[in-house]
Amino acid sequence: MRETMRFLRQALALAMAGYWASEALFWGFPPVPRDPVTLGVTVLVYAAVFAAVLAAAQVTGAAGFPGLVLSGALFGFLIEGVVVDTMIWGVPVTLVWVPLAWHMPLTVLAAIAALRQDGRGLWLALPALGIAGVVNAGYFPTVRADLPGLGAVLVYQLPVLAVAMAGHLWLDRLGPRAQAPRWLVWVLALGALGLWGLKLVADPQPKRLLVPVMIGVTLWAMRRSGRAGKAEGFGHAGARVGWLVVPVVTTVLAGQLVRAGPGFPGNEWLAVSYGPVGLGLWVWALWRGFRAGEGEARR
Repeated sequence: MRETMRFLRQALALAMAGYWASEALFWGFPPVPRDPVTLGVTVLVYAAVFAAVLAAAQVTGAAGFPGLVLSGALFGFLIEGVVVDTMIWGVPVTLVWVPLAWHMPLTVLAAIAALRQDGRGLWLALPALGIAGVVNAGYFPTVRADLPGLGAVLVYQLPVLAVAMAGHLWLDRLGPRAQAPRWLVWVLALGALGLWGLKLVADPQPKRLLVPVMIGVTLWAMRRSGRAGKAEGFGHAGARVGWLVVPVVTTVLAGQLVRAGPGFPGNEWLAVSYGPVGLGLWVWALWRGFRAGEGEARR
């Protein structure tokens, strides 16, 4: 029971840290009004999805950078294809944007793993998150006339930033990744499958079948990737800094394009820039899993 509770606490801490990077840092402004109840419910949903991803990584033995990329992709597919229906809104583009071009490189890699190497990245994570948040919160209102001013944005950003920092601090105190009991793994797997199945029955669109296909391929590659290394970090401080710097720079460039271009929202420019990155990383990780499986077959 103690290990189960530690597993659930880790999932909640990941959700607290990742939510801010996903919903606030890389938007730079609140997409919809947020009240404490909405914030709490959203973080709990994120925690459930993170728990499912941790359980999948445990069962498949996924590890190393390919395993980390695949875990991020799995998070994106679950949150955007099972919890909500974004993945099927505009196939094939939405198969990449949002799950692979937003959640995988930003929610999971940049916010969580890229800032942590066995707990030693906390000194970098907290000030970097703070600086990036101020840059985004102060910048977007200068290029989007329909956004509130800096003061209103900071009123939204700062409380959510505090939640993220608490998540990072808590995550490091919880130690190495906990193991979920078998019953919880089955509950998470059947819960995700059941939610997708209910949506299929309620709205039987054939393109909904693409969601389990992409999840299945990702799980297959996670299984094939084996236990090649640690999934907690990259092992190089420069890489950890880069994963945070690149989104901030991209956000600033997106703002300039919004100002000079036809008025597309900033997140659509991020889709154009991060879409190829996210898709490329996912395909690369799938290929690595395939090659790993081939190597095992020869032995």
